[in-house]
Amino acid sequence: MREAADAIRDWDEALDVAAAHGLDALVAWCVAANCGASHPRAIHSRLRANLARNLALSIELISVLRLLRENRIDAIPIKGPVLAAALCGASAWRASSDVDVLVRPADITRAKKALADFGYRTISHLPWEQETARLHWNSQMTFVSPRGGLHLDLHWRMLPCGFPCARWFDSIWERAAAAQFEGEPISAIGPEDLLLYLCAHAAKHSWQSLCHAVDIALAMRLELDWELLFDYGRGCGGIRILATGLWMAHRLLGAPMPAGVQDRVESIVRRLRFAPRLVERITVRLPEDYATPSEFKLQIGLADGIGAKLRYAAAYALLPTEADAASLRLPYRLSFLYYPYRQARLAFKYGGRIVRALGAADASPARG
Repeated sequence: MREAADAIRDWDEALDVAAAHGLDALVAWCVAANCGASHPRAIHSRLRANLARNLALSIELISVLRLLRENRIDAIPIKGPVLAAALCGASAWRASSDVDVLVRPADITRAKKALADFGYRTISHLPWEQETARLHWNSQMTFVSPRGGLHLDLHWRMLPCGFPCARWFDSIWERAAAAQFEGEPISAIGPEDLLLYLCAHAAKHSWQSLCHAVDIALAMRLELDWELLFDYGRGCGGIRILATGLWMAHRLLGAPMPAGVQDRVESIVRRLRFAPRLVERITVRLPEDYATPSEFKLQIGLADGIGAKLRYAAAYALLPTEADAASLRLPYRLSFLYYPYRQARLAFKYGGRIVRALGAADASPARG
């Protein structure tokens, strides 16, 4: 690490590359801790900025949890400073951009009202009736805090509906346990659920950033029941998602696995021809350089069985998204038109590619 650090001439550029992967805080922390007393000013600047932001996010999170508790609304903090504390033992190691809180689907209306009464406002600025009509499309909505403009993502699902293994996390409440965060009582998900979720979250984002592998590698160091973890993966139809996440963390970062677990992971990933391409892509390109993230193709490949593949394909093709709603603002009474509009947008976006592919296929025998 010292040799690599000594070779860097532009630390602002180096930290910008790390930030593109969500790792500038971790890089700055490791350099400061391991590369001698003389550090570039950029290192100290990033550390101070990340510490200040994580402190603000932690205060915001505790405030939100207390507000929801006062309104008798169950909540589980996910990602953000709680994840940093669980994985790293110190929030300074991990960069966080917002606060994420999970509530039960039945509590969304009350949670939104409690937040609005406290001064939070939603990003969408849509009438609540129209937002309610879209709840089953989405898994979260974003609020802006009245203090400092921090963002709060209120989740009622941990993953979008239709996503492989998304249904598993609907029962996360049954497996949550009491824990502490900065002296505040919270509900926390167990290590096996956490690791499975981190693998699914990485797949949802098409494995575009190294921070996903870092999170998974750190979670693999927790006290895990590996048999229970694989039972969870098989039970939710996410065994490929789980195996890919473990394999990526092992290949990219050398994350250790018990010998028997590694053999099982290798046997599953060996059948996934796209896995080596994920490793190659993530090590040579920055996330913003990806021309067209192939979420659909990757997630179809990760879904276990034809039933899961069909469910995901149907959800992708039939359920409107935030992008659909943002590109066409319809009044509440016409919200049903978002469904055909979704198919029209997909046809416009991909129809030309399909026609060209079919044309090339028809022309190839003639050329031969």
